[in-house]
Amino acid sequence: MASVIGHSFGGVISKQLFKSELEAKKERLLLGLLIFLALMPDLDVLVYIMVQPSGMTPHRGVSHGLPFISVAALLATGLTARYFGLGKKALFVVCFGALLSHLMLDFLMGAGPPLPLLAPFSDVAFLSPVSLIPWAFYSTSATGLLDIILWRPAILGYGLELLIFVPITLLLKKPRSLVYQFVMLLISSVAVTFTVLMYNN
Repeated sequence: MASVIGHSFGGVISKQLFKSELEAKKERLLLGLLIFLALMPDLDVLVYIMVQPSGMTPHRGVSHGLPFISVAALLATGLTARYFGLGKKALFVVCFGALLSHLMLDFLMGAGPPLPLLAPFSDVAFLSPVSLIPWAFYSTSATGLLDIILWRPAILGYGLELLIFVPITLLLKKPRSLVYQFVMLLISSVAVTFTVLMYNN
């Protein structure tokens, strides 16, 4: 999994790519919804910690499959389309995109359990052979999760995620000069290059 920071940026970028002209409050709520959806697949860890259902995969199980995120996007669309006053097709696409960003980032991390993209219908799982996104860490205990937050390798990952994703969000925010665009792309590219060199020894 990418960290909470990386996955949150998945929701932010999904919102930036979806051009809407809602009132300010609804724009903020839509952004919040997309960030929540981008984080949603990792709720499996919290469910496991709290309930520990028999036979449940602690992480990257059914919630990391395309069927799950499709249903989640449909539910989110059905529950919020009227409030936002948006077309259901367009809203479904942006909700699905936010959820899909989670799977994409986990895949590109190239570490941890492979993603069962067709679960629960198939156990075939996928994972990038190269780590392009900094590693993030999880635990199957509440104390373990708290310990990880301030663990040095995790903090390094947070920093690299910020260097990768902040420039991208700034580039998508509004058009800027070519020099500005070049600098933002350079920062993000250097961070990705450092990630590849660090995590693929």
